[in-house]
Amino acid sequence: MFPVSVSLLQSIEVLRSLLVDRIGEGSRIVEMAKAINGNIVQMSMTYWTKEVASILAERIDFKHPIMKLSNRDSLEYIREAMKKINLREFI
Repeated sequence: MFPVSVSLLQSIEVLRSLLVDRIGEGSRIVEMAKAINGNIVQMSMTYWTKEVASILAERIDFKHPIMKLSNRDSLEYIREAMKKINLREFI
């Protein structure tokens, strides 16, 4: 058997978390994720970025300033951070 680093195992664990735009009515995706100890985060939810940070903190001890902010303040944090990103670089 090949030696596997802890960080690789943590990365594999994170792969059980999915971002989705919306979950359709009657979808079983949430139950399916729970069955594999996974997470589904809907980007249509107001505080989804904080939810992702929370999942990462729980799974791989991720630390980020957004975790210490209230939900309302986290939105302002994201707004300000997005102003600093040149999205044209990604096109």
